Amino acid sequence: MVILKQILLNNKYKGVPLGLPFSNHLAEFYVEYIDNKIQMEINPIVYFRYVDDIICIKYCDFLEVEDRSIYANGIKRSIKEILKSQKLSINKLKTKTSYYLYDSKQINKNSDLNFTYLGYNFTTLQEKLVIKISDVKLKKYEKRLNILLYDFRKGKRRNIDFWRLYYKLLNELYGITTVSKMNNKMKSGLAYHYRFINNYDNLFHFIKKYKGIILSLGLNSAKTHLLLNLFSDNKEEIFMKKRYDYLKLTKTQQQKIGNRLQFNPEGLDSKEFARKIFKILYQKT
Repeated sequence: MVILKQILLNNKYKGVPLGLPFSNHLAEFYVEYIDNKIQMEINPIVYFRYVDDIICIKYCDFLEVEDRSIYANGIKRSIKEILKSQKLSINKLKTKTSYYLYDSKQINKNSDLNFTYLGYNFTTLQEKLVIKISDVKLKKYEKRLNILLYDFRKGKRRNIDFWRLYYKLLNELYGITTVSKMNNKMKSGLAYHYRFINNYDNLFHFIKKYKGIILSLGLNSAKTHLLLNLFSDNKEEIFMKKRYDYLKLTKTQQQKIGNRLQFNPEGLDSKEFARKIFKILYQKT
């Protein structure tokens, strides 16, 4: 730990070099000490950290409602001291405290449970946990989709431009499987990252909005139908189960995509094919 401090907290540098294979491992190893300290000193019933996002849940049903904030502030102070001892700090703008105090006579009346973690929004309704995509995260997807659709609308609108739009939208929306730069299998896409949601209210409006935009593009019926099918089968639950695995495509499917994007996939294995697709779609011209 002392050696790591000297490496990571040298006054001449901040952090560790990005891009080096060991950087993530060093940072993770350093923060692991904090994980252990929080679990030992705070003793939460649930503790989880993803990179630098932490969720910490403590049992507090033994407290009166008016004492909850005092208890929570004490926990935050303890965590703050643990982080400070390692020259780290809490991001106050991204830190939130929520409470769920069950009362059998007044179900959820004493609950203000409403927090966001890793792009999921958690609330309660009639004693049930409600999980949806956070509005902030959905806005980020909207921004990316708006750019794709704007570029197509203002571009040459050639056949290959349509298919580039089609596969870029698919990659944003579906739960896709492809390969990383390190040649490892990689999963991404809205339907994969947020597959645990059980409330689709904001997703319904998201889908409805983009259906309208697609209809306004002035494409022929076949192309309009293809783009509409990317978004929904009129059931948001089905939308979130959509998957596309670039590594399991048949040779016929690969050739079909090759024809659409104007390249020859012959001789490429599944990983080489996946890398080729993404190079064609995202390389700057």
